[in-house]
Amino acid sequence: MGAERSGIKRLNGGINNQVFLCTQGSSNWVLKGFPETRNGQTDRMKAEVEFLEFAEDIAPSFTPRLYHADWERRYIVQEFIEGDAFTPGAKPSQESVQAAADFYKKINSNHQLAKHKIKQNACDGHASLRMHIQDARKRLNKLYQTQLDKNTESVAKKVLNSLRSDFEKVKIETENLIGKGKVLDEIPTAELCISPSDFGFHNAIQRPENICFIDFEYAGWDDPAKTVVDFALQPKVPVLEMSTHLLKAAESISQADIGKRCIALKPILRVKWACIILSVLNTDRAKDVLTIVGDIGYEELISTRLQAAEAFMEKTDNLSF
Repeated sequence: MGAERSGIKRLNGGINNQVFLCTQGSSNWVLKGFPETRNGQTDRMKAEVEFLEFAEDIAPSFTPRLYHADWERRYIVQEFIEGDAFTPGAKPSQESVQAAADFYKKINSNHQLAKHKIKQNACDGHASLRMHIQDARKRLNKLYQTQLDKNTESVAKKVLNSLRSDFEKVKIETENLIGKGKVLDEIPTAELCISPSDFGFHNAIQRPENICFIDFEYAGWDDPAKTVVDFALQPKVPVLEMSTHLLKAAESISQADIGKRCIALKPILRVKWACIILSVLNTDRAKDVLTIVGDIGYEELISTRLQAAEAFMEKTDNLSF
């Protein structure tokens, strides 16, 4: 790599990867390591490399440059982006949301190049509403199977039972929509689009000249309605009512009725996001999170996430497209 050990610094990043800032003289770059891919899993390193190479061709100002990919050691070296992170919980500006929509349009402006460059589906990139229902059910069941701490068990069960009730209603409503022909269960393959996945301002850096988006290890082909709804619901830097910017972008690049699919997907993905917030009920996941945040204890983490899940469900209940 050419960097002295003293010039390597661990960056605060996701739980699933190791990310380092490497410095030599006045030069900086980012080293990101990826775990081995297990059977049935999306290869996250492949997803990131494919997306960064594709974006370099079609939307270079919106993403870091990829300098090197070491497949044997499973790490990549990419450009270090100087700028400011978006503040968690604060609303980004209309201009920032429009920039995200412009980025999404750019990466979907050349379908033939995308087919040549991007080979994997996005993580949880289900073309079927029923598959999203199955995914939400699996996540919810997994939370019920965790061994809960006695001090938080009663509150956790109350939150989970409320979430279970919402899920059962959503399942029935989705089947009714499909059965009455108001929405297709499965979007045609030709209408799938490229999604950055985990798309939002929690994975963005504001530079003086523009916004740069990062972290594409879950990227790939996806239902554009899912990209829109996930973008709207992402809880760290919420956009909610401003997500119509991305909806308009999605409608401009797809022949599918994206608006109707967003309406059908929103209640399903609300449950999914609540389950993601509550994933720390799993002790191993909680330990992973605590190694990152470091300044709170286990009980405080659980209590905070339970409150966050309830607040999230209340805040997103009236979100419309």
